[in-house]
Amino acid sequence: MKNQGILYRDLEEKKLQYRKQLIIENLLIAAGIYGVGIIGIICSSRIIELFQKYSSKWPEFPLSFNLEEIQWNYSTLIFLIIPYSFFWLSLMWLRK
Repeated sequence: MKNQGILYRDLEEKKLQYRKQLIIENLLIAAGIYGVGIIGIICSSRIIELFQKYSSKWPEFPLSFNLEEIQWNYSTLIFLIIPYSFFWLSLMWLRK
């Protein structure tokens, strides 16, 4: 009878651990999705601004960026990759 109590307690602890793990995994997935969404909104608004700024000079559009704007675009790409990779890592962790 004593062994059944120990087994039941172990089972309850495993259930609690599993629930905590599911909550953490869902929070990671949600954080990844929101991160990608927010960065996507920022990038798209910046691209629209640049397009509106240079749309009157369409033939030279790709060559008319300043160095500062190119650096901003590269940093945007880097910060877009970080939450996106975080999201995919959390999905891979969920599949384990």
